[in-house]
Formats: sequence, structure tokens, C-alpha cells
Amino acid sequence: MKNIKNIKKEIKQIAEKETPQFQSWLQQNNQRVNDQLNGAPFRSQTVTKPNRLAKWAIACACMLIFVVVSLPFVLKTTQTPGSPTYENSEVWGLLIDDEKSYEYLHSIGCNLTLTYLNGHESYTQDNELVLANIRGHYEIVGDYYIFNFTFLLNDAYPFAKESYESLTEKVVVGDYTIYYGEGKASLLKAAYLLKIQYKGNVCYLHVDCFEHSLESLIALLTNTQN
Repeated sequence: MKNIKNIKKEIKQIAEKETPQFQSWLQQNNQRVNDQLNGAPFRSQTVTKPNRLAKWAIACACMLIFVVVSLPFVLKTTQTPGSPTYENSEVWGLLIDDEKSYEYLHSIGCNLTLTYLNGHESYTQDNELVLANIRGHYEIVGDYYIFNFTFLLNDAYPFAKESYESLTEKVVVGDYTIYYGEGKASLLKAAYLLKIQYKGNVCYLHVDCFEHSLESLIALLTNTQN
């Protein structure tokens, strides 16, 4: 089995190979980005430390490309008559800083400090916030996790959540109710789908990991690990 260091090296190589340089992408999409940001609702400015800009370049490019290119594969265009339909051209994304990303994670009781953290919010053309996505990695002794948290903020938004809503197995730990099932593994050996309910908040989570240890994963997410 590949060790964790080799896996992380492969992940970085894949990201660098498949992601164009950020400045090149920005030049090609500068007008669209400016149009969207100029029409966005006012929000307080965030400060990114200069020594973090290089680290964020690849992450920014990945998330912006996800918003512009990948959303057609996530969205459904057929909805119940009379409900809003969001085409890809009507949805745009805004990168968010670490503080805002952790606010989302804390809303479901997740207090993990993730590496390779990046997050974005999705808005309609009329600047309605409909979805947030937070991604990051976490390493423990004997396992490595790649988390993909999705927060659906508008039920009319056509996020493909059927695979999560159809989960029937569940566990209750304190204020957490977690529905779970196995997902399709990609980079690592195992994968899980989880629907997390915590104090009225809901999150859909996809996890890639090495070990088939659901108990360890749930203990990690609910802060009950030894």
C-alpha cells in the first residue's frame, strides 16, 4: 500500500498538472470575475497575509475552475414546475477565507484544523447565496482524510443530494445525527457519504480515506475520539 507521503505527493502533482496558472486563468476570465464581484452584495474586506499568496494560488485556481467548469455536472436542470431553475450561466462562485470556511464547519460541530483548506460560496445572478463548499485534508496516525463538505443554503438550488438523502443507516452521538454509507473511492482506498445534522444545521459530506473505519471517522467528526 502506498504510504501517506506518496499519496500527498501524487495529489499535489495531479493538481499542478490539471490546473492552469492562476494569472493565465485570470487574464482569460478577468471581465467575468469583475462583472460578478461588482454586482455582489457588500461584505467586509478580508486580509490575506503576503506569505500565504503563493500557497493560495493553486487553491484559488482550482476553486474558480470548479465554479466555472464543473458546476454543470453537479446541477440538475429539471425541477418541479414553478420552482426556480438555475442554469450554469446563472450561478457564480466567490472564494472565502479560512475564517469563513471554519464558521461553516463549526456550525456542524466540526472543530478539526484542516490542511489544504479552501472554500467557496455559490450565488445566483441576483446575488442570492445558495450553496457553500469547503474542502480540506486531515491526517491522523494510521489514516489520512480528504473532506468535501457541502452546505445547501437554498432548497430550490438543484444540488444532487439524492445519494445522501437516500442513506438509511444512522448513528446518534449527543447533538449529532449522522446518516452514513459507503461512497465511490477515488484517490484513496475507501470513501464514505455522510449527512450530518447538528443543532438544526445540515451538511453533506464526502470523505476519501485509507482505512474502512467508519467508527473512527464518526468519532473524529463528533469530537469523541480517545
